Amino acid sequence: MKKIKVTLFIAALLLMTVFCYARGQADPSQPGAAPAAAVPESAALSPIPEWTLTIVTPNGEKLFSSADAAALSRITMEATLRNSRGEESTNIYTGIKLADVLKAVGVSDFSGLTITASDDFSVNYSRDLALADDTLIAWEIDGETLTYDPPLRMAPKQGVGNQYIRQAVKIIVN
Repeated sequence: MKKIKVTLFIAALLLMTVFCYARGQADPSQPGAAPAAAVPESAALSPIPEWTLTIVTPNGEKLFSSADAAALSRITMEATLRNSRGEESTNIYTGIKLADVLKAVGVSDFSGLTITASDDFSVNYSRDLALADDTLIAWEIDGETLTYDPPLRMAPKQGVGNQYIRQAVKIIVN
């Protein structure tokens, strides 16, 4: 009889644990329930370092700065970069969507982009890659603000290693 009571007690305890866990996952607004992907408040409020991107369109050049970026939604995503030697590194990138930047400067009709770095290295992005929700202009990697000048890194989750260009300074609309 004692074994049955202990077994029933353990089963009830297990069911309550599962129920409470499922309830917290379904409704993170409940007291004591943490959201599934909580972003630390300090990370959400970290200042954007100063930078400026030149966007060259058929109608002329437009400047897009960190002050302009502050008006857009910040995105944090995990992406894996594979370098030319086949080595992979997975990092957390924080920045803004390239698609949002293009929209903010009035670019909608294009076939592709050329992204240029401060050392004149450039790489092409297809329209699909440029407009993907997971193509970012990032200024933080793994929660650390980039220290190079300008502090930007392109982070196209669906892109290849050389498309993760550092120190982006210019975007040419094709």
